[in-house]
Amino acid sequence: MKPWLPFRMTWSLLLIAFPAFLAAQEPPSMVSSSSRTGSSSVEVGRFHVGAGGGYSGVSLAEAERNLEMLIRSEREYFEGFLLFWGSGVEGTPVARMEEVTGGSYLMTEAGYRVTSSVDVGVRFFRHFLPDLTGLYEERGTGGESIRAEHRFTAGLSRLLFGAAVERTFSNGRFLLRVGAHAGPVFLSSEQTLSFTLGGIPFVDPFSSTWTVPYSGKALGVDFGLQFEYAVRRGLGAVLEAGYSIANVRRLEAREDTDLDGDGLPDVRKGEPLEDSEGGTIECDLGGVRLGVALRARF
Repeated sequence: MKPWLPFRMTWSLLLIAFPAFLAAQEPPSMVSSSSRTGSSSVEVGRFHVGAGGGYSGVSLAEAERNLEMLIRSEREYFEGFLLFWGSGVEGTPVARMEEVTGGSYLMTEAGYRVTSSVDVGVRFFRHFLPDLTGLYEERGTGGESIRAEHRFTAGLSRLLFGAAVERTFSNGRFLLRVGAHAGPVFLSSEQTLSFTLGGIPFVDPFSSTWTVPYSGKALGVDFGLQFEYAVRRGLGAVLEAGYSIANVRRLEAREDTDLDGDGLPDVRKGEPLEDSEGGTIECDLGGVRLGVALRARF
């Protein structure tokens, strides 16, 4: 049996507002007094660093569909076995999934202003994705039982390089920033199956847990729109909306894994993650994000 579990990210939206007290302040401008007569040079220097986080729209729709198919096939197999041995179903079978509805991310950045309105820099994102889980449990009238727990965990990292165009408003109190960045995207994941079977004629009861680690990479692109508010000289509060594009075409096993305990690897290092029909899974990691950050300029 080859393990599977696809991973596909699509987008959803969540609004994140600034604290109300920021609007009530009368902060100093992010730019010098010269900017109020036309110049947009930053008062405190050309460098900036920042950090933030927020909500990332995540949907594992493709994984959920394949997991639903797998649980359905497990149920059909077990109930077909009960029918073959003349047993019936005892009670109500359990077959459910915990769907993924969203995730979060943390971000750090550094940049350098090359002209009065153009900034270049690097941004690092770490996305925290919720686990996709599924459970199938059923008992037969003859004492037969089956329990299968599925879990897929994933972590996403992006290291992006690019540029942004900035423009100030209201005497330098507000700043509008539009940027585009590109760079490597890394996906690290684990697929786990806990399986228990008992009461089957001519088969010894057994319980086992298998975990197969996978990883993949791709080239990603990210677009961002930011509104920055000058909390004080050299310090801005940022509200950001962004959209990323990335497609990991192949997830590969990071090590050999023995699934049936015979001492031989059933999944070999470098072997691709496959769906229930034996096809290689492509992981769409694109989606919308919304977040907040603090940016220091010096």
